[in-house]
Amino acid sequence: MSEPVYQLPADIADFTGRAEQLRTLRSVLAESAPGTAVPVAAICGPPGVGKTALALHTAHQLRSWFPDGQLYIRLGGGSGHPKEPIELLGEILRALGVPPGLLPASLEERASLYRSRLADRRVLLVLDDAGERPESLEPLIPGTAGCSVLITCRFRLTGLAGMRYVQLGPLSNQESYELLGLTIGRHRAARESGAAHEIVARYEGLPLAIRVVAGKLASTPHLPLAAFLRGLRAERTRLDSAEDGGTGVRAAISATYDALTPVAARSLDTLGVLHTETVSDWMFRLLAPWQADRALDELVSRYLLDIDAPGYDGWPVYRFHSLLRDYARERLFERDVDERRDVLRRLVAGVRQVAERAADRAGVYPTLPRPRAVTARPVPEETVRTIVEAPWEWLLGEKRTLSGVVADLVGHGLLEEAVGLLDSVRPYFESLGRQRELTALWRLVADALPGDDPLLPRARLAVAAAIGEFGDFSEARRLLEDVLRRHAGSLEPTEMLQVRLSLGYCHAGLRDQLGALREFRAFTALAERVDGVAPTLVVEGLCCEAGALTAAGRTAEADELFDIVESRLVAVDDPRCELRYLHGRTQHDLRLGEVARALRRAERGVELARSLHTMLAEITFLGFAGEARSRLGDHDQALSLLGAAHRRCVDIGHQSFQAMALTRLAEAHERAGAYSSAEETATRAVTLWRQLRADRRERTATEILARVRQRCDPRRERPSAAC
Repeated sequence: MSEPVYQLPADIADFTGRAEQLRTLRSVLAESAPGTAVPVAAICGPPGVGKTALALHTAHQLRSWFPDGQLYIRLGGGSGHPKEPIELLGEILRALGVPPGLLPASLEERASLYRSRLADRRVLLVLDDAGERPESLEPLIPGTAGCSVLITCRFRLTGLAGMRYVQLGPLSNQESYELLGLTIGRHRAARESGAAHEIVARYEGLPLAIRVVAGKLASTPHLPLAAFLRGLRAERTRLDSAEDGGTGVRAAISATYDALTPVAARSLDTLGVLHTETVSDWMFRLLAPWQADRALDELVSRYLLDIDAPGYDGWPVYRFHSLLRDYARERLFERDVDERRDVLRRLVAGVRQVAERAADRAGVYPTLPRPRAVTARPVPEETVRTIVEAPWEWLLGEKRTLSGVVADLVGHGLLEEAVGLLDSVRPYFESLGRQRELTALWRLVADALPGDDPLLPRARLAVAAAIGEFGDFSEARRLLEDVLRRHAGSLEPTEMLQVRLSLGYCHAGLRDQLGALREFRAFTALAERVDGVAPTLVVEGLCCEAGALTAAGRTAEADELFDIVESRLVAVDDPRCELRYLHGRTQHDLRLGEVARALRRAERGVELARSLHTMLAEITFLGFAGEARSRLGDHDQALSLLGAAHRRCVDIGHQSFQAMALTRLAEAHERAGAYSSAEETATRAVTLWRQLRADRRERTATEILARVRQRCDPRRERPSAAC
């Protein structure tokens, strides 16, 4: 080797970001303390993340450190047909000046000659796209210090002593935006900054996708970015737009996918039913029950899945790029329709099994009848017990998938499964204030059901009930009455209970207390007759009757009814019944101005709700206690309680409860004389009620805001606890 050999392909002109990784690679390959071992670094990561681009950029930056040359060898490890070490050594030796006729015949002889040629020289060897067998790389490692080796790989390499791993993830949002601007022009990106940021956000920092898209945009300089963005909003379009003559993201993923074993490939395909970029360990095993451990190990070792922080159940969560999910979805839909339906049925069965148990833990069935019990139980009982220890975290972690899979069920004609799934998860959506989401899903199912399908009344009833939950009482009452006219003869007793209860709430919301009282009494009478109805439902009906009486000014009758409920609690011996009674009676006491008595009941409610792990009930009673403390003049304690209630609402993402907590906080600040804090909090409440389209609640918060603005005087301000 008389002259230096520089084989590197050209550097990447639009290279962006990776500052930390560049520093690490420079430190390992060039700046480390001298020794006798050859420095080896490996850049690893999923398809399209920019491993080769980083390797080349690093190598070009380090050229001055390696005056005797930089060798670049494509290993073909990800193609499924990697080159053999003896073949690779032949390429390298020829590059180092060994004539083809003088190449040794055996691997050992070629490796010996290779090490001799590089002895006491400073050469950087770039090995691109290594396979998963470390033994195939060992003959390529030089024998003396001074040389360095930089490897790119889409597999987890193990067995090479002293190798430093640099794992690549997506670019940041700002780096992605800069990468787009380098290709299409910074002025063009800045001119439509919002569209440019949204375009790169849809590719979630995957450099290959952003480069392909940027190249297409650069070739169409007069195309508005907003017009291109409109085309990205369809599911399949993202992958299509990131393709360029078979060299885009789909091709990069395919190269790795095609090398998977059939078990791992089939398991990856099942992730196409998800609508998130993460999958919990139990969910993966539910979707792909065949040789799950083997499949997980293979998918993780190929960087198709990445192990995230432990989830709500303490087990691993696996993260993957959303474009990989889109690819898996394409593959899944290429499979037989019966296989796709089996995946969806397993998902529904497992979710319903968990939901049934988690509901008890979370206490989300305080008023409505339970859905039909599930029979299929594909999730191991030990796993279910672990999950339901954190029922709210379970729901929030899986909510996007639960929402998205309903459309898949409808598309595959699995309408019974869709109704069953919504029945099981409905209380969670309602308890988190997601009624609008829930209404849209029920409408989707109801629209797909034939007019004579026995499931149709239940779907239409659910739509009506959900509409009433977010405050459109007139429309909800119209739909409920229509359900009665069309389907009264086919409604099951539990469905009729829901009709009566929902109609009662609608009449109450419309200030028709006599109508509410009539419906609540019909509900209670039916609940007492129907076999198997939980005693909480009877208590619910009686408390609702009492509430309607209080609202109608018939407080003595309401007191008598509450006394009847209290006398029944001893015989029932169900803490959930006591909790529902305390809810109704505390509200009653606050309306009557019996604040001290309301406070005692509210504090008992907080204690009982915590013992039952019922988050929403705890929030409700914290609100009652805070309001009572405020009205009694204990302002610091009131603000502390109401602040705690608001923080819990934020934690679980319940928007209407957040708005209610803010409204109560604003009133408490007002009573404390902290008018600036009251104004800021009331403004937030008004904004949130407006977003929820809750007109009546918005008017209440607006009245508070108007009052405190009139009274706001900084000279009279006294300090108050922060929200």
